[in-house]
Amino acid sequence: MWPKRLEKYHSILEIKDYIKSTKIEFKRNDLRGKIKICVIDDDSFKPRANLENYGFQFDELQDIKSIEKVSPYDIVICDLMDVGVNFDAARGGASIIGEIKNNFPAKFVIAYTGARANSAEANAAKEHADLYLKKDIEITDLVAELDSAIDYS
Repeated sequence: MWPKRLEKYHSILEIKDYIKSTKIEFKRNDLRGKIKICVIDDDSFKPRANLENYGFQFDELQDIKSIEKVSPYDIVICDLMDVGVNFDAARGGASIIGEIKNNFPAKFVIAYTGARANSAEANAAKEHADLYLKKDIEITDLVAELDSAIDYS
């Protein structure tokens, strides 16, 4: 349970600063539940149920029309195919990732795809994303990567 004083914070960065200044330690599961994560994917996020069992919480967005839609989130997981049509449809999700990093450089952005790692979209996404993951990643590896993203945030 979070102390009432933490409810006033709006991002994991603010919470981490508070933790460092007060030397309070929280369990990993507490941090997982407090981090705001969104997934931008035209398909449903298949590992969602498994990851929620680990304590993560997600919002799913089919696609976005404005980059401001991701402003409340600490971590953004973005598919590369069939999203980004409101930005640069040819680059797909890579165009969203680039715009997120240009407008919100502190956000941790994960390119998440089933496409080949050497595809044009994947190469464009790797230029800006903090992490590149294949959709067939094992759930335990995905948990470890998300925990690392939380630590980085």
